[in-house]
Amino acid sequence: MKRITLLTLLALLVIGLALFAGACGEDENGNGGNGGDIYSGVADEDLLQTLFVDALCDAAWSCTGDSHTVADLSRGLAGRYASVEECKSGIAEDGGIEVEDLSVSIEAGRLVLDRQHSGACKDDIVSQFCTVGFSGEEPSSCMQLVAGQVEEGGYCLDSSECAGDSWCRFDEECYGTCEELPGNCGDETCSADEFCDFEFVDGEFEDFCSPRATEGEACDYSEQCLHSLYCSPLSETCIPIEVKSAGEACHILNHFCEPGYRCEIEELDPLGDLEGECTPMGQAGETCHLDFECAAGLFCQQEVPGDITEGGTCRAPLSAGEECEDDNQCEGYCGFDPDICYDYIADGDACEFSYQCESYTCDDGVCFSREAEACEIPED
Repeated sequence: MKRITLLTLLALLVIGLALFAGACGEDENGNGGNGGDIYSGVADEDLLQTLFVDALCDAAWSCTGDSHTVADLSRGLAGRYASVEECKSGIAEDGGIEVEDLSVSIEAGRLVLDRQHSGACKDDIVSQFCTVGFSGEEPSSCMQLVAGQVEEGGYCLDSSECAGDSWCRFDEECYGTCEELPGNCGDETCSADEFCDFEFVDGEFEDFCSPRATEGEACDYSEQCLHSLYCSPLSETCIPIEVKSAGEACHILNHFCEPGYRCEIEELDPLGDLEGECTPMGQAGETCHLDFECAAGLFCQQEVPGDITEGGTCRAPLSAGEECEDDNQCEGYCGFDPDICYDYIADGDACEFSYQCESYTCDDGVCFSREAEACEIPED
């Protein structure tokens, strides 16, 4: 099954731990929501993953109708669990969201983890998801939770080690250098009411910030719309987010069902009405048309490969050697020529592409992980 990492989740995020973004509901001290260490039973190395998963699931069950970011994450990941509790335990057990192990950085003094800010940071992330998606600046609560100690020009293993707004830039070495964080859109930094657009100029792509579309305006995808709107695949315009409750009628492309439910239709006919009813997520053996109609950990195997109109069945990921169409169908990854599932390649073994590796990093034909590598940082 394809892994969800902070990198892939959020290709939407400008990754690094500096991306616990969004400053909402802060008090006069710059802290939001509940203060204190709310994860006293969680080890330091597991704290950030636990915090991020909790925030993601809490947002899905509290504000799916307020933000297209949360609506999409709910339908694609968090809402495929039956409850918020199952969401939190399920994603954690599946190892579905991977966060860098910061224990080495903490021991070396390049990073200070102040757990008293964990509650405020988690609340700020939920608030950010619910209002401005992945836009916004890093809240002070999260900066206080994970405080980098390396100044610009110093050596680092992860962006979380860098002080202030700087990030860790890697070149050829296993370590990087803390440098000023570039804009989140080329040389620009987009506001919450803008998205990062691009154009082709003189043979190259150039990024620039563009205003988000309002209700009724044209769009190609939801990120182009204001956060409270959703880009309808049918009208190709920004429309209000509609979340339907269990048992209510729904449109598979224009509506979202509440977390734990799917819009179940009898026939996926492009010329039909595409309307159905919000029912519990599909379990193994139940009918489906799309992956997000199946419960977490399952995918929709089409009756006719490549043809979603005929429908299929929810089933567990395929084992190595079974035929596949994409990575989401495999326990490992889907190869080509032949198109079968393969086990992930361990660190130190030969590879061609990063998606083949357990570490998701293929460098010079070999899988490797920065975390597993014994990296010695030069003395300043």
